[in-house]
Order: sequence, then structure tokens, then C-alpha cells
Amino acid sequence: MNASTAAVRSTDRRRNERFHRTRRLKDLAARRLIALGGISVIVAVVLILFYLAYVVFPLFLAADASLHDQGTRQEWAGSTPVYYAIEEQQRVGFRVDAAGVAEFFEVDGLEIISQTGLLEAGAVVAVAEAVEGNGNFALATDQGQVLLARHSYKTDFSEGVANRTIVPSLDYPYGRDPRPLAAQNDNERIRSLAYSDDGSGMVIAAAFRNAITIEWISKQENFLTGETSLQGRTIERSADFKVTHVAVSGNH
Repeated sequence: MNASTAAVRSTDRRRNERFHRTRRLKDLAARRLIALGGISVIVAVVLILFYLAYVVFPLFLAADASLHDQGTRQEWAGSTPVYYAIEEQQRVGFRVDAAGVAEFFEVDGLEIISQTGLLEAGAVVAVAEAVEGNGNFALATDQGQVLLARHSYKTDFSEGVANRTIVPSLDYPYGRDPRPLAAQNDNERIRSLAYSDDGSGMVIAAAFRNAITIEWISKQENFLTGETSLQGRTIERSADFKVTHVAVSGNH
């Protein structure tokens, strides 16, 4: 019996030793993991503080700007520009001259990407960009007509991010032909133009010498064909002063 009791006690002692050894290992691993987690949190907080300082610090510096001459093009020497635009990545520009010639060009080097004639006849006397900044613009001709067009840009990543290409395009969302603005002012030259174009409608305002013409146009899209039809009304007002400029807001 004493031998049996001694064997049981020996087995219990070995079991207890294994249990305590396993528990010590688990406690040690838990302490190390908790310490590692605490250090990681501290490092993350410090990195966030450095990042915030990196982002916020330039706000306290004085702003500066510098001019860079991109050169000139001999082909532009004899034309009068009436409209310029540059896409958001500042790699491709857009130019329209008084003859109605539209050109996309590379900002760095001024190389022509594409060229399009907007007008079949006449000259551009006024230009207005849509106040929404969506790339829509309006050209007023010396014949009292207005052409609505839009320049847009897509980024091509087919050759990788580092070699991405900006692909410009010019389209006419409301047709290729200019639209007459006001019959009674056909013999007068448009002096100033304003334009607003959103998803539901648009407003075109033109200033003549002693009159203002405003055209409200609503849009209706055919859900089957996707074509957009325009319905508008025109208001003409005379002025007892010389009108030199007109402007519209996007809230109409």
C-alpha cells in the first residue's frame, strides 16, 4: 500500500510540475504579447502625431508662387485666344481662338494633341464657362448664335500608373449646330455671355449694347433612347445704360 501511495504521489507531483511549467510559459507569452501590444499602440500614436505635424505644419508657412515660362508656339502668334482651360492634373490644356479653332495641347512643351474647328462661319465674340465647372462652355458668334460644347478628360492606365496618359475629348451634348439666342438682337453684337448648366436645366444670358437676353432651358431625357430634349423660354430686357457684362449663378 505504501508503494502504491508513493507512486500516486509521484505521478501527481509530475503532473503538477508540468502544469506549473505550462502556466509559466503561458504567463510569459501573455506578458510579452501585452508588452508588444502596448509598445505597438505607443508607436502608432507617435506615428500619427508625426503625420499630423507633417500635414499641418505647412499651413503655418507663408504661401508662395512662381511663374514658369512654357515657351511659345509660332502657330499661335497670329491668332487671338478667347478661352483657356487646364485639366486637374495640369498635364493637358485646352485653347479656343477667335476663329473658333479648338486645340488640346500638352502643358509641358505645348505640343498639339488634337485640333478641331468649332465654327463653319463667323468668329467668336464672347465665351462663357459653365459656373458649375463641369467642362461645359458656350461660344457666342458675331452672327448672334451660341454654340454649346464640353471638354472632358480620361486617364488611361493601360501602360501602368507611372506612364498614365490623359486622353482629352470634345463633344457637343446639345448638337453640333449653334443655336440662335434672340431674334430682335440679331443685328447687334453680343458683348458678354454667361452660362450655367446642371443636370436639370441651363441658363444662357447675353449682354448686348442696351439689352440683356436670358434663356431658361429645361432638360428632359428619354429613358428609352437616352436622348435629351430641350424646352426653353426667353426673356429680353432693354436697359437705359450701356451693358458691359452679365453673370448668372448656378441656383436656377
